[in-house]
Amino acid sequence: MAGSRDESMTKADKESKGGSDDALAAKKAQRDTVRWVLGAPERLQSMLDDGKSEEADNDWAEVQRLLQKWDRVVGVEELKTQCLKVMERQRSDSNT
Repeated sequence: MAGSRDESMTKADKESKGGSDDALAAKKAQRDTVRWVLGAPERLQSMLDDGKSEEADNDWAEVQRLLQKWDRVVGVEELKTQCLKVMERQRSDSNT
């Protein structure tokens, strides 16, 4: 009995602090996605430096989809510009 009371108190505490386990997991997933997108310029450059252009193209396509969804978010245009510079450099390097 004491164990179930502790569990329900823990759940109530979590809900009073911002939501259930599902809500907390969703927030963490959102933060992880934002971090992943913010790391895109460096990650794309690293992939291209390692000769993984197809992987970089796939990553860039996913990043572009997210940036389109976030088009009114501050900083999206700057991030998109950084990624485009990396990807365009790769294309110009492969054409020479």
